[in-house]
Amino acid sequence: LPSQLRDTSWIEVPENPDGADGLRDVPARILGAWGFPAPYGHAPVSVERVMFHMDVVGGVVASLCNAFENVIRREGELRRVELLFDHEAHELRVTSPYAFNGTLKIVATAPGPIAVRIPEWAAPESIVVRGAEGRIEDGYLRIDGPPVNTDIEIVIPLVDYSITLHHRTHDIRVAMHGDVVTAMDSFGTDLTFFPPWE
Repeated sequence: LPSQLRDTSWIEVPENPDGADGLRDVPARILGAWGFPAPYGHAPVSVERVMFHMDVVGGVVASLCNAFENVIRREGELRRVELLFDHEAHELRVTSPYAFNGTLKIVATAPGPIAVRIPEWAAPESIVVRGAEGRIEDGYLRIDGPPVNTDIEIVIPLVDYSITLHHRTHDIRVAMHGDVVTAMDSFGTDLTFFPPWE
């Protein structure tokens, strides 16, 4: 994740003639910390000092665990696929559409209905289901009688579009391909997460 510090090669090692613990081995000790400098990179425009914090690691990890637990969730017999990630839970194996250029793959290893959340960017009329019968209902693709141990392919054409993030001092343009960021304004800064908007 961009907000987690995984590359510390750019961090300058401070001088530490008195052997102060707070200045000892800083790059290694801060590896894995979390910070929220800018959506586009570690070096925000007009910020002289970038900060990362160990004290938010627990909260961030707990939030990620909660999201992971809800990639696929169960409501009675219904299994809801909420996030289009590779995942296995509740007798479902899901393969992300990003691995297959817009084709989500699902295998049900036990009977029971399935509902797949349709992303806001997707055009419901463009979705094609192979290997099962499905219908759009309340923002989900509903498959009531999925075959067991058989591939179900759901073609969700990945759409190119853009969004704008509004910062208090400037707007940040973001190019998307489905839910994937393909480029972002970075204002000429270093240590960016994505290719620059061109």
